[in-house]
Amino acid sequence: MKKFKEIIGKMIDKTGFANVWLNPEQISLGAIIYKTEGKKFKIKLPEIIPGKIHRIRIKINNGNELSEKIIRLKYNKGVSSNSSCWINKDHIKHGHKTSIRIGKRIVKFELDENAHSSYKQKLISVGKYPKIDLFSIFRKKYRGDVVVSFRDYQSEFAVKAPSYDDLSSDEIHNEKFGRDKINSLLKDYSYIIDAKKSLKNKINPDELVKRFNNQGVNGVFKLIKKHFLKGVKVKFSVNPILAEPGRCKSVLKTTYSYGSYSSVPSISKEYIGFHVEINPSYIHNPFVAAAVISHELCHVFNNYHLGKSYGFGYSFSSFSQFRDEYLVSDEEKLVDILTIVNGLGEYQLRACTYGYIMGYFSPKVFIRLNDYLNTYTK
Repeated sequence: MKKFKEIIGKMIDKTGFANVWLNPEQISLGAIIYKTEGKKFKIKLPEIIPGKIHRIRIKINNGNELSEKIIRLKYNKGVSSNSSCWINKDHIKHGHKTSIRIGKRIVKFELDENAHSSYKQKLISVGKYPKIDLFSIFRKKYRGDVVVSFRDYQSEFAVKAPSYDDLSSDEIHNEKFGRDKINSLLKDYSYIIDAKKSLKNKINPDELVKRFNNQGVNGVFKLIKKHFLKGVKVKFSVNPILAEPGRCKSVLKTTYSYGSYSSVPSISKEYIGFHVEINPSYIHNPFVAAAVISHELCHVFNNYHLGKSYGFGYSFSSFSQFRDEYLVSDEEKLVDILTIVNGLGEYQLRACTYGYIMGYFSPKVFIRLNDYLNTYTK
């Protein structure tokens, strides 16, 4: 590699030409630093017209010799990238108009008919563009290409429930635990939880995928929150250092106040909302992201609605000791049950089909609890 560089260097010195590809950062600065023969040259850039080559002549003084070199400035087009788009299996066979989000823009395009499951389509000059001027956003030739990979899914989703004989002794115990909690929740919190309404108005998978394609994981979060947590302040973010799939924590405002005759402040904490975080490993599949977000938002539901009913505030730790026994015991399992009664259990089952086994019940028990709720509410 070193010899190759030496040969190329000699060729450039012999011809007196050198190519310099300009990236967006260099263009925005208006100048570049060019190094040759141990010397640095600061070259002021002219007004760059993308697609054309500009030549700049520099003089190099080597002792008694004075030579010239022509620098050819070339514009580097926008970055080529990859993206994914989720399509209903019924649509991908017959051709379908769809759209995906690239940067801050929505790009519309049409699928070819009879596309296979591993189908890819290259979109020319629709990707990220170098920030040269205010008008570059309108110039397609400045943008990079995007290769879109398609992933199909079934709109209708049904899983056959395993028989009671297929359950282990632990699964039998957990199913009984789950059924008891469903009965208790629907009886004691009927003014908050309306399972019939949640199942009737559950989120359409096609709408979920459309949000994911156009808005990413943030669109999935907004859709699920709107489904059963209207009016509750919840911040959402992707946390790259998160070890678990997701996390939910209450956001408290701490106030310090001093008395007239005391130098020690009294501390009071006031609830101002919740913060839900998701691991970036779970944001590339709309159904896996929906499963994680549903679970974490049900933590919010548990601590906001069920905690509020006792009048002990909203912090995770401030009221747990005052709750009923079935709310204190196995809180994570309770949250999984809340995803079921709020009409969101389907997404945890869909996530299992992609190899993401999540939740605190086994898939067998979770399927049977979903079926139990359906028969309970009929």
